Amino acid sequence: MVVFNEEPAIAGVSEGSPLVVTIQNGAMFQVAQEEMGENGSFSDASLRFATGADLLVGQDVQIRPGTAPTSGSVTTVTTDLVRLWPSQITGTVGSVDTSAGTFTLTGLSPLFTGAMPAVTTITVETLSGMLVMDGSGSGLPAVSGTVSVKGLLFNTSGAPTLVTRRMREQHND
Repeated sequence: MVVFNEEPAIAGVSEGSPLVVTIQNGAMFQVAQEEMGENGSFSDASLRFATGADLLVGQDVQIRPGTAPTSGSVTTVTTDLVRLWPSQITGTVGSVDTSAGTFTLTGLSPLFTGAMPAVTTITVETLSGMLVMDGSGSGLPAVSGTVSVKGLLFNTSGAPTLVTRRMREQHND
């Protein structure tokens, strides 16, 4: 992990620092409730965040730090809580499925394409009441357009899935 915000401060850890996180047996995995959609859930049962296997590059997660020993220049933190928060991702719309309310993102940042294994496509699942933040109202984006989406990123089979209610279409004005 890379630290981008910490509270409380941990000795030897600063913003931008790499950090090794050891997840304790029996750790709780949670999803930020405000992003869960109407009535606190979404309909896609394949979206899980329950174990370390559900972690994926590009996810914004919060941990509750326990011990933090440092060996050389590497700090290792133990945790008993991992909470998934919304990630913001920009890419090119590769395809759109209006009947399912989904689209794919390609042309992703090197954070994704340089990962092992590489992530080259993300499926975006839109929730009801999606807000398009370019003033055009609502709806799915056009193929080949550039969009930024903010939502929960899940490590699903095939391509990762991001569940969103917020999208900003990028215009070359």
